[in-house]
Amino acid sequence: MSRITPGKLRISPEPIELAPLLANLVSGFIPLAKRAGGGIDLSVPADLVGHWDRLAVEQIVDNLLSNAIKYGGGQR
Repeated sequence: MSRITPGKLRISPEPIELAPLLANLVSGFIPLAKRAGGGIDLSVPADLVGHWDRLAVEQIVDNLLSNAIKYGGGQR
């Protein structure tokens, strides 16, 4: 919320290798997924580089993984 100014979301894209970022994020969810009876598989090209807003990607992936674990019924 601190990056939102009166009605404007500030996005700061920068060159980022997506694979290590996703691997780091996913690793934090593996214990939660196991406790929920499931697991997480990550398949992303190692050389996937783009201009991403790091915080936005982290928030989106966090939300997606949290919801998948919460509502996924223990599936991968």
